Amino acid sequence: MVLALNAKGSVVLANRKASDVLECHDLCKSANSNWFEKWLPLEQRAAARARFDAQMAGTQISAESGAGGEGSEGQIITASGKLRLIAWHVSPLTDQSGRLIGLLLAGEDISEALQTQMALLDSRDRYRALVENIPGVVFR
Repeated sequence: MVLALNAKGSVVLANRKASDVLECHDLCKSANSNWFEKWLPLEQRAAARARFDAQMAGTQISAESGAGGEGSEGQIITASGKLRLIAWHVSPLTDQSGRLIGLLLAGEDISEALQTQMALLDSRDRYRALVENIPGVVFR
């Protein structure tokens, strides 16, 4: 998914994949909406907004920015209220004079991959516990 945020934190561009992930198929609904107020979980908004404001003031992108950072992960909330985990890559957007005017966010929804990984780890742990606690010998 690709999003562009202006200096105020409003979504000014959202590609089709972003609309799919956010479950907002009418791009007009996501365009010009405040990213922090509409698409981040409540408990993450203030900290993410503070980091975004610091970035817009010229400090470096934090890996926990909520809007993301280089190689960071963060949760979003979809239009239907589902939480999704996104792996982010964030780049600054500048005007022709080099002045910072926003951020470009590229993200990949890794929610299902993480759930699959957790299920595999759980299965492995259950198998290991079963084999280690069987009285006698196990042949394979």
